[in-house]
Amino acid sequence: MGVLILGLNPRRPYDDAYKLYIRLLNQKLTAYDHAMLKEKLAYQMKETIEYTRLFQTVSEFIPNGFSIGDHQGNITFANRLWYRITGYPEGPVSNAGFLDCVLEEDRPKIREAYERLKSRDEVDFEFRIREADHKEEPMRVQSPFENAGLDLAAAAQDRTERHVMAQAKAERAGDGTIIRTFTCLTDVTAHKRVADEAIMRAQQAGNLKRM
Repeated sequence: MGVLILGLNPRRPYDDAYKLYIRLLNQKLTAYDHAMLKEKLAYQMKETIEYTRLFQTVSEFIPNGFSIGDHQGNITFANRLWYRITGYPEGPVSNAGFLDCVLEEDRPKIREAYERLKSRDEVDFEFRIREADHKEEPMRVQSPFENAGLDLAAAAQDRTERHVMAQAKAERAGDGTIIRTFTCLTDVTAHKRVADEAIMRAQQAGNLKRM
């Protein structure tokens, strides 16, 4: 930004020729400003595209399902693991479509969680995904249970639902209103089923001892 100061020659009248010169100079400066602004906007747009591409690439290495939502709760971005965990087909995400993947009795949990997010910076919640919507093979998860001889992959088969742990955070404007939300999903199906199986075995062992 700069300031241009023009002085008039006191020995020459401010006639039409003088006025024309000032007008042409002003037009030239205005055109220059527009060109600089256009160049600046083009550079900022290029930077935004590069940052977005970098962010999307990095998000694929996050070991969680990750999504971004707008202030109305609509999902504007999700990484591949998010689609894999939820079973939602890759592409634009609608709230109604995503909730269709969730067990009906767990849908209120998701709505309530995001309602709580209006007054909190972070919320944790759990829900279940219908196994019928999960087209891919179960994800291989490393766990201490494997050292005990329990097979997580086997425990995840032949079931009708998947268990998901979620954490959502809100980004807020200066007045406290939500700008966007960030949500991480973790598929804990295998761990939960193995834990349930271990508890059941312990109970069975206890019953045998009492017999």
